[in-house]
Amino acid sequence: LAHDTYTSVLKYNDENSLSCVLTMAYFTAPAYYNIIREVPFGKGFLPAFWLMSTDENIYGQWPRCGEIDIMEVLGDKPDTLHGTMHFGNPHAQSQGTYVLDGEEDFSNSFHVFQCEWLPGCIRWYVDGILYHEEKQWHSTTEGVGTLPYPAPFNNEFYIILNLAVGGSWVGYPDENTSFDNNPFIIDYVKVYEKNL
Repeated sequence: LAHDTYTSVLKYNDENSLSCVLTMAYFTAPAYYNIIREVPFGKGFLPAFWLMSTDENIYGQWPRCGEIDIMEVLGDKPDTLHGTMHFGNPHAQSQGTYVLDGEEDFSNSFHVFQCEWLPGCIRWYVDGILYHEEKQWHSTTEGVGTLPYPAPFNNEFYIILNLAVGGSWVGYPDENTSFDNNPFIIDYVKVYEKNL
């Protein structure tokens, strides 16, 4: 991505942070999100970097309000990255997956996870490699109808960085899951606004 077409609007750097919600700033398209992190390894861990609507009353509760998952890595599959958007009712989603080759995985080395959110297009990158792009979505409620595109991704969202432990998708920790010396390290978070 050409950084000269974007202006920095948020920088966050704290190697000691395990989980945080950055609520001091709200973002909308066009923007570019960038994070460097290393994730923990083990069944039941689900580290994530994602965006949620600041006002779920505009289009309705999740998933109608929209969600952009910039990165999710299941702890027992640390070589596989997921980037997803959720929308509509009934729930619809678009998900891209990127798998690392060889011995390297997302738990034993740092990687750059990026999302470019433009009006009408959302792109997911890892280490500068485009692995998913979506241009079609909707905000629909059964019995009510569909709102005009690009709803729900045309209002403000906020950033969430978290480490979930346990759940239906990731499973639950087992006897091999270590909570010791298994860091969730965030080197930095940066958000850029596109220069128009």
